[in-house]
Order: sequence, then C-alpha cells, then structure tokens
Amino acid sequence: MPERSKAIGIIALLAAFIIGALNSILITNPSILDTDSSTYIIVVMLMLPLLIIFSGKEELMLTKGYKGTVSGIFFFAFYIALMIIARGAMSFAFFSYRVDAFIMPIFIMSIVAPIFGIEGIKRLKMLIVYAFFASPLLLLPLFKLNNVWANANTSFVFVLLKSLGYNISKIGQTIHAGAGAFITISSTCVSLGTFVALIMFLIPLAYFYKGDIKNTVVWLICGFLLMLLLNILRIIAIMLSWLYSGLSGSVLVFHTFAGQILFYIAIVVMFIIAPKFNLHIERIKRSKPKKPAKREMPLHGIFIALVFGIISLLLTIPYASAISAPAELFDSANASQNATIVNIIKSLENAHMNIYQLGLTNKTTLYAIKSASNSTIYLFVYLYKIPEGGTITANYSGISAMYTQLLPNGISLKSARVVSMNSTFIVNYFSAPYLLNGSYITENYLFFAPLSNNISFCNANGGPINNLETAIYNLGANSEGRFMCASYDVAKGIK
Repeated sequence: MPERSKAIGIIALLAAFIIGALNSILITNPSILDTDSSTYIIVVMLMLPLLIIFSGKEELMLTKGYKGTVSGIFFFAFYIALMIIARGAMSFAFFSYRVDAFIMPIFIMSIVAPIFGIEGIKRLKMLIVYAFFASPLLLLPLFKLNNVWANANTSFVFVLLKSLGYNISKIGQTIHAGAGAFITISSTCVSLGTFVALIMFLIPLAYFYKGDIKNTVVWLICGFLLMLLLNILRIIAIMLSWLYSGLSGSVLVFHTFAGQILFYIAIVVMFIIAPKFNLHIERIKRSKPKKPAKREMPLHGIFIALVFGIISLLLTIPYASAISAPAELFDSANASQNATIVNIIKSLENAHMNIYQLGLTNKTTLYAIKSASNSTIYLFVYLYKIPEGGTITANYSGISAMYTQLLPNGISLKSARVVSMNSTFIVNYFSAPYLLNGSYITENYLFFAPLSNNISFCNANGGPINNLETAIYNLGANSEGRFMCASYDVAKGIK
C-alpha cells in the first residue's frame, strides 16, 4: 500500500507540474543557441518532469491531515502574488529575465505540500533547488565571462599550434596565418551555455544514480572536462582545415552544427562511463506481495494540487503573447545615434498624429505629437542600456492617481497625475525593447500633457486574465488610470 500510494502521489505531482508549468515551457526557446547562453534553460525545463519521476526513490508518503493542504494554499497564494506583482512592476523585463521560471520552485512547493506534506518538501529539496536554474538569473554573472572564456580557449589553441611549428600570430581572439588570412574564435564558438546545458542534463541523472557523493561530483566534473576536450578538438580540426585548405563550405557547416553533435556525444559517453565511477541504477527488489490491510488513501491533497496546476495554467496564458527579449543580449554599452532614434520613433505612427522633433541629446530625444485639433501631447523618449520600468523624475512636486495596466504583449502601461508649477499633467509611461545590430536596447517612453488640453483618452484592455491581474496589482490605488490614446496605441502596437 505505501509504495502504491507513493506512485499515485508521484504521478499526481507530475501531472500538476506539467499542467501548471506548461505555458512557461512552451515559451522557452527549444534550441540551445551559441549566441545566447541563457537558452540552456530548455534543458532544465524538460528535465524537471524526469526529476519528479526520479524522486520516487525518496521515502514519501501521502499526507493524511490538512496541514499540508494549508501549507500548499499558502505557498500557492504567495506564488500568484509574486507573479502578479513582478509582472506589473517589471513590465516586459519579467520575461526577459524569466522571472516566471525563477518563482517556479514556489509553485512546486505548493503542489508537493498537499500531496506529501511538509516532510515531502524536505525530501524533495533536490527537485526544488534544481528548479531555480530554470531561470538564467542565477547564472547571468557567469555568462558575462563568455568573452574571457573564449579568449582563454583561443590562447590555448594558439599556443598548442604554435608549439607544433605552425606560422601563426594572435591578436585578441583572432589568429592570423599571413597574407591577410585570419580566423576569430568568438564566444559563440565556446559558449558557456553549452557546458551549463550538459551539467544541467547530468545532474538529474547523478541524482538518480546510486553511488558515493564524491564519485558523483567527480563524474559531473569529468562531464564538463569531456565537453571542453571535445570542443577544443573541434576548434583545432577547423583551424587545421583552414590552414591547409581554407574555410570550405563543408567546414562551415561542421562549425555550425558541431556544437550540438558534441553535446549528444558527451551525453552518450557519460552514460557509458558511469559504472567506472561506481554509479549504477538500483535494481527494484521483488518480494512476495502481502495482502495489505484496508486503509483509506487520502486523495484530497492530490485534488488540491491538480486544481493549483489548472489555475496556474489559466493565469499564465498571457505568457504566449509576451515580448521575448533575452536578458543576456542587452548591450550594456550601446551608444544611440540620431538615425537609431528616428527608426524607433516610427512606431509612433500608430498614434495617427503629426510628429515633430523638438530636441536631441546623446541619450534623450523630445518629440511633440500634434493632433488635428492642435492639442499637443509631448513625448519624452529616453534611451537606456538595461530593461527597467519607466520612472517619473524628481522634478515634479506632486504625484498621485498612479495606475498600471498589463497589456497582452507583456508591457506594463503606467499612468499618473502630476502637479508641477501649479499645473496638472496626465502622464503615461512604459518601457519597450528593440533589437539593434544583434543587441537589445530599451526605450523608456514618457507621454505627458496638461490636464486642461483636449486629450483623447482610451480604455486600455489587456484581456480577461491581464485585466484580473491588473485589478489585483492596483489594489489600494486611489484612482483609476487615465490612458491617452496616443500612449496606448504605441504601447499595444509594440511586438
């Protein structure tokens, strides 16, 4: 009976997780890209269900009382509150940093507690900790070292080939072979994301294997070193081919797909060598079944967990239409130029008004949008290097009636009433990402107009789920937001 009930609990936990996390999984890039190390998270997303199944090795029992259910309700309420607050406050950056995945461990605790109780959360701590890596937030500092890592690999390959007598020279990450011939080993050639993806794939297997913890750690380290060796051999093979016959089409094709091929080779090799580290899968011992005493199987916790999964599924439907702007690709040193601003400002044509440029500095551009009725709405566009919500500067003497509307594209459109120099203004502001030359930058828009002007207002609509979350996010707001049609048209038109 205990083993049967545990199996039913694991199946229910797996079902609740897949249902509740489905939208987060679906919006995740299915490929591990060399150009974006954070795409490793698809490995974690897909390995989490497997890790739940592997959790059957733990001593788990269905909880009988209601303490686990109460705890689950608390965790789930906390998870929903965090999701709504973070979406409203962070705007599109909520998806850039995959905060939806970062708070997933709380969702997992909310479905574990009703099924296996608080003790189950303790026993499944491996699952919960591993789930944190479904978001790249923890590893973003590591990925900042991509260029350093690429330079170290370049230096190693250069020293090796130089010692073998090849007439080459090195400047930065570029190796020259004379007569204008050169090849660059960039961060995409040795992306740290590929190494992280391999480790994230091996961790659930290491958890499932039975063996000494020291042997398990050494096995994981060997996986990293194996991937490093295979990648070095790949670079050397490309370099030798280049030195002897130039970069043919076949070599370029190999360069494009070799990373994925080596990833799969490394996985197969690690499976094969696991027994060498005394790691093995424990065999299930067969015993004569005993006639179990009749016990009532507690199913209320399973029902609650499945309900939590369904609610999470419904509330995360807007994820599918949200703007995707990977955090790692934001350029921290992107200089704006007038041509760049002009290209971006074309999106304002959605407002169907005449646009006049009033001024331009290195980082700010001030435009006037004039309607047919000659009432003027001013637009202040501020170019910033990281994604963050728009803010009202401290020059204003009074701010009230602040309100936020979550739009279908993930942008938080904010509204406020501002008093400055005895005049009252309506202010709308939001942030939006743009892809420029392979890097993302953030435009912070600030629309404002005197309240006395003849302004056209629109009722912002984010859809039923976004409207519900908007209402919860704005609890305590002292007034409903007022959105100028110009700002609303621009914000909802960004994709």
